[in-house]
Amino acid sequence: MELENPMTGLELTAVLPSLRTERGRRYHDLVLQWKSVFGQIDVPLSLVTEDAGGIQMQDPDTLYVEDSQIIDRLQARQEKAVFGHRTESVRASLFLVQNDAVAGRAARINSQSLQKLWKQAFLIQTKAVMEQMTGCLPEG
Repeated sequence: MELENPMTGLELTAVLPSLRTERGRRYHDLVLQWKSVFGQIDVPLSLVTEDAGGIQMQDPDTLYVEDSQIIDRLQARQEKAVFGHRTESVRASLFLVQNDAVAGRAARINSQSLQKLWKQAFLIQTKAVMEQMTGCLPEG
């Protein structure tokens, strides 16, 4: 019996404000450090930003996307008051996306939030495998 990957629609999406800034590059590097850990449970990584700063495709196995519509759909913008003026910016955040729906999110990008989303992804994958295997059991 050959099992198909039951969660082909599950991915980790990191939304970064800009890859031109040191802060954006730090988030980028941290997320890439976790890429292999998520890869072990078949969860690919995509990075979404408004400003890739010329370092797109730094990692050929990671999908880099420069798209403000995705950022809006994920509701990853925040409004702030800067010197009395309202301004809107992209909030660095993580999303566990399953078939175009948000299955999990973290408002901050750090090791703790990546670990939390990894555990959530692992549980989703495990549950799907159990459901698939249960369907293969002989009746009796």
